[in-house]
Amino acid sequence: MKKHLYLFCALLLIGASVFAQPQLSFKFAKPKIEFFSGLGNYLVFDIEVKSDQAGYYLYSSALSMEYNSSAFDVTNVLVFKGTLLNGTFQYGPQVLPKYADPFTTLNSGKINVSTLPGTNNYNANPASPASRFNEVPTEWVSLVTLWVLIDNPTEVAGVYFFEPSMNGQIFHTSVEGATAFLNPNLYETPTLESCNLERIYSEVNGWTQYGGTLDWSASVNTTIFDGNATITQADNTAALANNLNIMTGASLNLGANKWLTVASTMNSQATDALIINDGGSLIHNSSLVNATLKRNITGGSLNPTTHRYHLVSVPMDAASVFNAGNVFMGIHLWELNAISQDWLKITDSNFPINNKEGYLIWHDQLSHTLEIAGILNGGDYNLPAKTLGLHTDGQSYRLLPNPYPSAIEWSTPTGYDAAVYFYNGATGNYQTFADGVPSPAIVPSGQSFFVKKSVPGGSASAITISNSSRLHNNQALYKSTNAVSNLLQIKVSSEISEDNAYIRFHEEATNLFDPDKDARKLTGFGDAPQLYTSLEGINYAINTLEMTSEPIAVPLHFTMSMDGMVNMEIAGLESFTQGRSVFLEDVLLNEVVDINEQAVYSFQHQQNIPADRFILHFNGMVGIEAIASETIKMHAINKRIYIHLPSGDLSNATVEIFDQMGRTVYHQIHASDNPIVINANSYPHFLIVKVKTASHAKTSKLIIQ
Repeated sequence: MKKHLYLFCALLLIGASVFAQPQLSFKFAKPKIEFFSGLGNYLVFDIEVKSDQAGYYLYSSALSMEYNSSAFDVTNVLVFKGTLLNGTFQYGPQVLPKYADPFTTLNSGKINVSTLPGTNNYNANPASPASRFNEVPTEWVSLVTLWVLIDNPTEVAGVYFFEPSMNGQIFHTSVEGATAFLNPNLYETPTLESCNLERIYSEVNGWTQYGGTLDWSASVNTTIFDGNATITQADNTAALANNLNIMTGASLNLGANKWLTVASTMNSQATDALIINDGGSLIHNSSLVNATLKRNITGGSLNPTTHRYHLVSVPMDAASVFNAGNVFMGIHLWELNAISQDWLKITDSNFPINNKEGYLIWHDQLSHTLEIAGILNGGDYNLPAKTLGLHTDGQSYRLLPNPYPSAIEWSTPTGYDAAVYFYNGATGNYQTFADGVPSPAIVPSGQSFFVKKSVPGGSASAITISNSSRLHNNQALYKSTNAVSNLLQIKVSSEISEDNAYIRFHEEATNLFDPDKDARKLTGFGDAPQLYTSLEGINYAINTLEMTSEPIAVPLHFTMSMDGMVNMEIAGLESFTQGRSVFLEDVLLNEVVDINEQAVYSFQHQQNIPADRFILHFNGMVGIEAIASETIKMHAINKRIYIHLPSGDLSNATVEIFDQMGRTVYHQIHASDNPIVINANSYPHFLIVKVKTASHAKTSKLIIQ
C-alpha cells in the first residue's frame, strides 16, 4: 500500500509507523530580484524539499524563517505554491510559528508559512491522494515560492531557516497510522543569510538587479548565489560592484576582455570559485580572495627558438606557496641572479617560487596556458631592498613582478630611473618606456619587467607598488603610442621581427643621459633587429634631447645577425611644430630622405655593415617658425656638412667654403637640393661656409670632426 505523508508541528505518534523513517531536506533556491511598477522590488526565491525515500505523499508542512528586518517589509509577503503542492496556504508574517514554542531574535523578524491540503482538518487522513497530493521525490522540487518586498537594498537578506521550529514537526501517515520524519531535518547551504539585495546571480534566473534593469555601471552590492556566473558587461568596459559575495559552491568566470572592479569587500571561498582567464581583469581591495589566474603563453613568431621567451610573475599573496613544478611543469624556467645580472636555469621541480620576483620562461609549443591557483594580493604591495651587481653595460637592473590580477601603471620609485623594460615575445626585443614615452608604462597582469637602479651596484631601495596604480587594460604587452609632443618613433621591421627607438625633445632635458627621461638600450634575443641612437658612448632606446633652435644630428645605429631586407618607418612628425623638417641620411648609400615626403625607407642589410649607418637630422626645435622658415641653417657631423634651405625657396643655391686663411676649398651651385650634403673628409678642421640663394644668404663657421 502507498504511504501518505502529512507534516505537523508537534511530535505525535512517533512510534506508530512500521516503516523505516524517511528524512526530509530543505534548501533555498533560485533567488532573483523582480521589480513591479507601482509596487516595488521583491526578493523572489523558492524553498525546495526532497525525501531520502520514495513513496511518501505530502500532507502539510510548516516553514519557519528568520529575516533581516532592516532589509524587508515583511507585511508584504506573497506565497505561491510550487510544483509539489495541490493544496492551499496559510501564512502569517511576523507571527510566531503555530506549532513551536515562542522565540525572539534581535534585529530580525520571522516568516512562517503553512502548506495545507484542500481542508484545514490536520487530523483527517487524506482521501484520494493521487488527486490532491504529489509524491515527495528523492530529487529537489519546489515546495513554495516567496516574494518579499525589499525596504533597503543595501542590506543583506538575512533569510535563513529557523531550524528549531521545523525539526520534529514533519509527519507522514497511512491507514496504519502516522509517524514522524527522522529528526532533525537536513538543511543544505547556501542560505540567503548573506545574500546581497542589489544584484543577484542564480543559475536558473541569470543576473537580476534592484530597479529591474541590469546596470553594470552602477557599483552595487552583488551576490553570486549558485552556478557559474559570467560578466555580461560589454568587452573592455569595467563592470562595477560594491561588495561582492561568491557563495559556497558558486563561481565567477572572468573571460577575455571582461573587467570587474569591486570597490569594497570581496568574498571567494575557494580557488575554483573565481577564474580570471587570459585577458580578464579584476581590481579589488580585499585580502584572502581565492582565485585561479590563467595566462596564455604563445610562440607567435617565425623564429620559435628566439621568440617564445616570456617574462612572467606569480601574482599571488605570500600565503600561497608554490614550487616550480606547481606552476611551470614542462616549461624551461630561469631566475635572474641579482649579483651576476645573468640568468640562472632552474631544473629542480621543488625549487621554491618567490612571488616577489619575476621569472623568464620558454615553452617549446605554439601555445600553453599557465594556471596559478592561490590567494590574490590586495592593497599596497611591498618589495624588499635588494643587492644588485653590474650588467654587461655597467648598469644594474632589477626584475619586478606585477603582483595583481589587473594591469598597473608604473610610477618611478626613489632610487630608480624612469625607464621600464618589457620583453616582447612576439618580436624578441625589449619594449621600453620612460616618462610617458611612447606612452605610460602599462604592466599587464602576470607580467614581470625590468627597472634600472639610478646608481649602479649595491643595495637597491625597497619598492611599494600602490594599489591605486591598478587599472584595466586590454593590451597583451603594452599600450599603443599616445600623443606626445616633439616625439619621433622609428621602427625597423625584418622578415621575422621588429624593434623601435624614440627621439624626443623636451624643455627640461639635456643632451646627456637624463635618468628621469631617457632609457638605455637593452639588446634583444637571437636574430631580432636592433635599433638605437647613440650619443657620447651611450646607446639609447629612448633619447630625450634639449630644445634648440640650431640644427642637430642624431646618429641612428642598426644591427642584425642575419642578412635581409629591412623597412624603416618613421612616425610622429605631426607631433612637432608645423613646418619642422627631419631628414634621414643613409651614410652607406649617400642618400638623404626628407621624412615629410617619405616616411618609409627600405634597405638591404648585411651582417658586416657597420652599425652607425644612419643619421637623423633635425632643423631646430625651438624659435618662431616664421623666422626659422626664412633662415638658412647648417651643421657638420661625421666630416659631412649639411645645409638646410628655407622652406619654399626653390632657387639655386651657391655654396662657397673657405679655410681659416680665406682660401676657397669648395665652390658649387646646387639646384634646389634640400638638404645640401657636402663631403668634408679632406677639408681643414675649421671652415667658413657661405650660402646664397635668390632671396636668402648666410655665412657660418663650422668645425669638421
